[in-house]
Amino acid sequence: MLVYLDLISNDPILSDAYPWVELRYQGQTLAGIMAVQSQLVLKTGSAEPDMKVNNIIDTDLGFGYEGPSALSNVEFISLYKNWCNRVKQKLEDSGKNSRPFMASAKAFMDFTRKEYSRFEIYSPKSFNVETFIVGWWDEDDHALGCPKFLYFKDALQEKKV
Repeated sequence: MLVYLDLISNDPILSDAYPWVELRYQGQTLAGIMAVQSQLVLKTGSAEPDMKVNNIIDTDLGFGYEGPSALSNVEFISLYKNWCNRVKQKLEDSGKNSRPFMASAKAFMDFTRKEYSRFEIYSPKSFNVETFIVGWWDEDDHALGCPKFLYFKDALQEKKV
């Protein structure tokens, strides 16, 4: 199994057990950005026998995301720009081409301007404030009761476990 670590915090934030697709918005693919649909699942062994939890957020079943945080659009954009600079630097320091990431980052900025009201911003388990995980509620997610989580492929490190 592959676990994906956040490039900034080194926290595990996803695994290959969760199917993903490239993010599509208004008929366009946002290359380099993965969308993973979360689900409400029954948490066995909990004090409440019918307790349903989000399979990605939950500490025991998922990755222990913290949040959502109450960030304004302006606060998120500031966090996002700083995060992009750190990811770009890490990619370049490791000898990787940062251009594909920067193209994804630009496309995501346009997406953010239109869709921020549908975002939930999470932190990884470590509460690292220099990184984030976006939960996005598109039209289909309200019926499911769970958001899609969005990840930049170039901002993840694969770790085989």
